[in-house]
Amino acid sequence: MSTLVLKLIAYFTMLIDHTAVTLWITGRMQGFETLYRVMRGIGRIAFPIFCFQLVQGVMYTKNKPKYLIRLMIFALISEVPFDLALFGRLYKPDYQNVFFTLLLGLVCVYTIQWGSRLPGKKVWLGWGAALAVTGVAGVLAEYVVLSDYGWGGVFMIAVMGILAAPLPRIRYLVRSEYFFQMFVSAFGIAVCILLTNNLESFALLALIPIYFYNGVQGIASRKARLLLYAFYPLHLAVLALVFVWPLVRHLYL
Repeated sequence: MSTLVLKLIAYFTMLIDHTAVTLWITGRMQGFETLYRVMRGIGRIAFPIFCFQLVQGVMYTKNKPKYLIRLMIFALISEVPFDLALFGRLYKPDYQNVFFTLLLGLVCVYTIQWGSRLPGKKVWLGWGAALAVTGVAGVLAEYVVLSDYGWGGVFMIAVMGILAAPLPRIRYLVRSEYFFQMFVSAFGIAVCILLTNNLESFALLALIPIYFYNGVQGIASRKARLLLYAFYPLHLAVLALVFVWPLVRHLYL
């Protein structure tokens, strides 16, 4: 299963999740509580895949600062559509979109990569720095940035970031790179479940497509990659304009 297929699964399940939230806040799902919970459960599959792909993307990117800047740009672009579609407000200062969580998680992964490559005993200083950066990033996500998934999401990314670190001895023990990917991903998801709520248990279903990941990109052009990034703010904007804006525009006009 290629990167493209994994991302399409994540986007489809995310669309189901956000559609449920938008319909719920506008009162269109009254009497359909079970369907709402099922749709939200399906949506839990998306975030672990995004985290996994973020870590995998670190292996392919040649320009780390550019990667960070790209996530920041889309975090800023997505904020108004995110707030309007999911909260019915043009801006909600106490809850930010998931791109901010991914951005903080990416900083953790970069630190893990750097620390794990230090020579000799210095590697312990590197891992200590990685642990400290992860803790700070988690606090920022939960209490300062106030981003989606909070510190549970950052920790999930950090745990999955071990996949990008050179750990040949551990890989030898499990004898299979893909088993290792699934195992570490499962641990990361479990951390997020423990730190958030029971609904996140559906996130374990993400292990199925992650297990079948074959390392193939499947995304040829830069424009195609940017289009996949743009899907996040675009789908939120469509949901907001179709379902939410007609009900709340009198508040802003």
